Amino acid sequence: MKPQVKYGLLVGFASFIIFIVMNAVDPDRGNILYYVSMFILAFGIYYTLKDTRDIVGNISFGRGLGLGTLTALVAGSADGIGRYVYCKFFYFKYIITIRNLYLDVLENSKNFQSSAEQLAMAKKMVPFIISPGSIAVYDIIGTVFTGFLLSLIISAILKRENRSTDMPGL
Repeated sequence: MKPQVKYGLLVGFASFIIFIVMNAVDPDRGNILYYVSMFILAFGIYYTLKDTRDIVGNISFGRGLGLGTLTALVAGSADGIGRYVYCKFFYFKYIITIRNLYLDVLENSKNFQSSAEQLAMAKKMVPFIISPGSIAVYDIIGTVFTGFLLSLIISAILKRENRSTDMPGL
């Protein structure tokens, strides 16, 4: 199995397990979930690039960036599919809680000054914005974006260019 798939699936599974545990313990700790998942994603990208570098020998910055982003895509897809199934079939209360939080923000925000009909229209859109499918899509997009940024840093650290040159002495 290729390193980006192996570590991507491991990171996705670990992020999904953390999501379930955090919701069971305290659903209001979303920031901790994000940081722990980002830390795990960074390790997954690191080990993907390290394994590839150990097998191939040389790894350029561009190849490292691509492999790291691909690892993040696999991880985000695995985590997103897991969250979709979990929220759709096992714990729909999570979606209801997020929708209620979203509606509270709409109703109590001082920055969102609107008429009653605009507020009613926004409330009708909430089930489309916050659904199991949208949670999965947001998770995939966020993981790929975060993985891309982490890959920029990690590939710069782990790159090992081919040191042979055509002009000896330089």
